Amino acid sequence: MQRALNLMERFIGAIPGYEAPEITPEGDIIIRRKRPNSGPDAAEDKPLPEGQRRV
Repeated sequence: MQRALNLMERFIGAIPGYEAPEITPEGDIIIRRKRPNSGPDAAEDKPLPEGQRRV
C-alpha cells in the first residue's frame, strides 16, 4: 500500500510540469511541458520563419 501511495505522490508532483491541453483544428491534442525559462524572452514568443512550426 505504501508503494502505491509513493507512486501516486510522484505522479501528482509531475502534473505541474505540463501546460493545459490544446486541441488543434485538425483534432490533435497537444500537451506541452512547461519550460523553466518561459519568460518574455522565451523562444515561444519569437516568430518562426515562414512554413515552420514548433513541435
